[in-house]
Amino acid sequence: SLSSSSSCDGSSGSSFTAPSTSGRAASLRSHANSTGSTRSVHNPEQQQHFPPESFDAVLLDAPCSALGLRPRLSHGEWSLGRLRALGRYQRAFLHAAMRLLKPGGTLVYCTCTISPAENEANVRWALDTWGASCGLQLVPALPLLGGPGLVGADPDTGEAWLTPAE
Repeated sequence: SLSSSSSCDGSSGSSFTAPSTSGRAASLRSHANSTGSTRSVHNPEQQQHFPPESFDAVLLDAPCSALGLRPRLSHGEWSLGRLRALGRYQRAFLHAAMRLLKPGGTLVYCTCTISPAENEANVRWALDTWGASCGLQLVPALPLLGGPGLVGADPDTGEAWLTPAE
């Protein structure tokens, strides 16, 4: 998880889910209703605009290559260049998430891929972009599932990943 401690560009505790398809929206709405949740689920066709700092927490399940779910590389769908471009595309979602996050709020950034360009590189980028100005920092995710993230940098591009302390 990433946590922000001060105002960042961008105000009441609410929850909003914007799934990518109407079918997914219906499934999420049904699940929310069955658990008694008061969370709001909207269809993707409904255009919603929220003022800056609208949410206490943002779960950003970014569109990704899904390399953690199936071996897509063997299907010829992905190239290294395309994977790197997708990582950069996800940064637009991070910008939107940070704009909507209240000071002191929590941003959970997740993907279902093993691509460092979509994971460690984007976390590093977010920390570099908003760490000093907004107090964005890594916080422990408990229980910890899996191992630590990759440290160092992409050997081809030099794009930074995490540091050993992170």
